[in-house]
Amino acid sequence: MHDLSPIHKMKYLKEALTYLHDPATVAELQTFFGIRINPRRNSEAGSESCKNSEPDHGSCQEKKEDKQTRQNQILKEIGESNAEYSIGNKFWYYLFFISTSCGDEIFYASMIPFWFWNVDGAVGRRIVSIWMLSMYIGQCLKDVVQLPRPRCPPAARLLKTQVEEYGMPSTHALVAATVPATILFFTSHRYEYRVWVAFVIGILWCFMICLSRIYMGMHSILDVLGGISLAVLMLPILLPLVDWLDSFLLTHPSSPIVILVTSITMLILAPESATLVTKEDTTVIVGSFSGLQIGMWFLFAIGQIQGPPLEPPHTILWPSESQLLLMLLRTLFGLMLGFLAREIGKSLSIKFMKGLVQWYRKQELFDTDDNKAI
Repeated sequence: MHDLSPIHKMKYLKEALTYLHDPATVAELQTFFGIRINPRRNSEAGSESCKNSEPDHGSCQEKKEDKQTRQNQILKEIGESNAEYSIGNKFWYYLFFISTSCGDEIFYASMIPFWFWNVDGAVGRRIVSIWMLSMYIGQCLKDVVQLPRPRCPPAARLLKTQVEEYGMPSTHALVAATVPATILFFTSHRYEYRVWVAFVIGILWCFMICLSRIYMGMHSILDVLGGISLAVLMLPILLPLVDWLDSFLLTHPSSPIVILVTSITMLILAPESATLVTKEDTTVIVGSFSGLQIGMWFLFAIGQIQGPPLEPPHTILWPSESQLLLMLLRTLFGLMLGFLAREIGKSLSIKFMKGLVQWYRKQELFDTDDNKAI
């Protein structure tokens, strides 16, 4: 048997990539798990709506002032095609809905504080760093690669959020791989537990989130594989880098300035998004990282953060019923305070920025009047 020529290899590679990104492949998986897609309804009522759920990125880039209008139009169009499918198997639907929810920002916004308050702050800081870098790189690559999400029809989109973003790579898949790997990497030498059990749990966690994204019609198989592949490439570099940086970010006197300058630079360098959502998400993620790291630096500066009294590895002490109740109450109270602080900070920030914009416009008006007088 002769070896394939480079031309034939490229042909087969192209066919494989086309199959992995084909929305019909997504539809086949959805059908396998009990999603009943109505072809007639899709072709008549939902075809144009779902087809238009992939924004005209070229025109958006040429007319940046129409971003918000286009975004609202996309969401309106998606909402008009809600009846294109039916759920045939409730078990798979709820299982995958819970799985995909475990990859959303709201989950990490709850899990990360819980980890800090009840588990290990030193590992928590490293988790946040990996989470931020994974999301930042993934979001930037989406706007660079510009590969749209699966078309519907033939696929059905069970979620109506973030559909105006590009799909490649899947940041859900990316973070579902990097965060468990980070936890395993930084806890395996700090605590005594069966590493292979944690490894299996991490694999199942990542697999379920990845599969749920395809089931929900949010990503193709290629998008998910892209996220996993990116995680494999990133982790050998980011894990030692984050471990090395943690001491500087926590203890150095100039750490807050470095964090703020670096965060602002990252946001400036982020690619221009065809819609507002990607850049908004990136800003929230980087801003959350900056606020948390500066907060940790301040707590260390006033002596609230100290090293463990004993050298690792540590025996894991499982909480009693009363301790578990206190953990839950502390977490709920902390999340409520965090939500309240967010709303107050958001309101004050909006007022400050509006005042700043008004002041800037007045200055421009005065300069224009001065120039006319001259």
